[in-house]
Amino acid sequence: MTTAFLCAAAVLTLAARSWPPPARLRHAIAPTLALVLAYFALGSFALASLLFVRLHDALPLETEIQLVSGAAHLAEGLIGIGLLAGALGGRAIGTWLVANVLAVAYWALQLAIVRPPWFDVQEQGVLTRGAAFAVLASSTLLTILLASRRSGPPLARSETC
Repeated sequence: MTTAFLCAAAVLTLAARSWPPPARLRHAIAPTLALVLAYFALGSFALASLLFVRLHDALPLETEIQLVSGAAHLAEGLIGIGLLAGALGGRAIGTWLVANVLAVAYWALQLAIVRPPWFDVQEQGVLTRGAAFAVLASSTLLTILLASRRSGPPLARSETC
C-alpha cells in the first residue's frame, strides 16, 4: 500500500514538471497524501517495533521480518513525503486540518474494512486494532481542538434596542 502511495507521489511530482493539470492535482492532494504516508509509515514502524519487543522470544523470525517491513514502510513514507515537499510549503492551517480529517478518515476505513492481518499476530487483533483506533481518535480530537482554536471564540451577539 505504501508503495502505491509512493508511486502516486512520484508520478505526480514528475508529471507536474511539464504539464499543468498534474501540477494542480499534486498541489491539491499533497497535504492529504503526505499525512496518509506519514501515518502509515509511523504506524507500521511502531507496530513492527512493538511486535518485535513483545514477541521476539516466541516468534524470532516472524518479528524480525515484520521489523524489516516496518522499517521499509518508514523509508518509503519518508521518500514519498520528500517527493511532495515542494508542494507542501506555505499552506494555511485550514488546508492541513482538512488534510488531516481526510487522512484519518481514510485510515479509519482501512482499519474497519481491510483488517490488516499483521494486527492479529498472537491473537492480539482486538488490542492492536483498539490501539490504532485510539490513535486515530486522538488525532481527530487534536484536529477539532486546533480547528476550534483557529476559529477563535464565537461571535458575541449584538444587542440592539
